[in-house]
Amino acid sequence: MVSEREIKAMQIRRARRDILEVLKMVAPGHFAFRDLMLTLGVERQLLQRDLSYLIDRGLVKRVHTDLGQDWDERRFCITSRGDDVINALVKDEALGD
Repeated sequence: MVSEREIKAMQIRRARRDILEVLKMVAPGHFAFRDLMLTLGVERQLLQRDLSYLIDRGLVKRVHTDLGQDWDERRFCITSRGDDVINALVKDEALGD
């Protein structure tokens, strides 16, 4: 039987993988935070948490940092490492690989 904690971990991994997949679709372009939030249908705080995590792991990077610090103005793109993870060329335990 799967515990609530394991279910929550699976949901987080799925959400992070979804972010990477959306960013891969627009690569080499970028996606604004607000557009990501609307496309994925996730809450602001959860998306902020997941993007921060993916940036720390080197899977996503922030672009156009001159646009300001407001989350709605921030833009993100997938890195080559993130692309490798999505293409299953690199394993990442935190994403369920």
